[in-house]
Amino acid sequence: GRGWRGARSAQDTATVAEVAQATPVPLVELNIGDRFDASVERVAPKGLWVNIGTEKDALWPREQGKSVMRKYKRGDIVKAVKIFELHKGGLPEKRKILVTQRPLPAEFEVDQVVVGALNAVTQFGLYFDIGASSNALWHAEALPADHPYTKKNTKVKLRITSIDGRRITVVGAHPVSDLYVGQKVSGVVRRVVKYGVFFKIGAETDALCRLRQLAKPLSQYQVGDFVDGLRVSAADAARGRIEVSTRRFASDVRPGERLEGIVLKADGAGVLFDAGLATDAWAPAADLAKPAGAHAAGDVAELTAVQVADDRVSVTTLPQA
Repeated sequence: GRGWRGARSAQDTATVAEVAQATPVPLVELNIGDRFDASVERVAPKGLWVNIGTEKDALWPREQGKSVMRKYKRGDIVKAVKIFELHKGGLPEKRKILVTQRPLPAEFEVDQVVVGALNAVTQFGLYFDIGASSNALWHAEALPADHPYTKKNTKVKLRITSIDGRRITVVGAHPVSDLYVGQKVSGVVRRVVKYGVFFKIGAETDALCRLRQLAKPLSQYQVGDFVDGLRVSAADAARGRIEVSTRRFASDVRPGERLEGIVLKADGAGVLFDAGLATDAWAPAADLAKPAGAHAAGDVAELTAVQVADDRVSVTTLPQA
């Protein structure tokens, strides 16, 4: 007989000696993840046909180990192959066993950072070889509109977002240092907390959008929602923190532009306003129509942009000609 019976878990490996001495194992008794030492039966264009002691030889597809396969010939022993695809029923010609030496999707973890080589560009997104038995997909709707990934085998740092059977989903895992303030990104809601929403934006860490920076009430965000129109408002590489906003940036404002502001804080030096921007607007005391102390938190005022410098807009409440 050519088969092997016994415990075949992801931790157990059937040896060649056991394979040779046992009765062939029916396909119905096999499972994804079963491991074996195999004997090469035939070298074919599509890969290696190997005997793992079952009623049917298994195929080790060439794309699962092209460079490694070159050293094998008929009769050689291949150590620790595992089943990654299995078709048990139907007509005999439809039944098949596919094996690999690569890690199975279940051996990876959500949020794990990996390096992938671009394998294919499709309407569904980008497929990457991350060293697993299945390619990982970066969905089209989660891709930045201006992504540069078009050349096959381009290496990209990725973060695993979900694992479902054989399917692995990823997004880019760019270092925080690669981001810049004002950069446009899209994101998928990962967590909703009392002070804002955390988005997966394709970086090595999630980005926080604080309550005041959201485009709609917190209760309207659900985990898994895709949100476009985000922009990076802060990227602190040293602390590994990213913040995003749905609001306009100071750089979008022009001197003389009229804004509506809500008083956040007032002191002798001036008043800080929420003018609907990613950063607060400042009105020095000299540019106020009434004393700073006469402004209360929550008051609404008509503002005019006076100066835009870096990420701050200076405003006035004085009447403008």
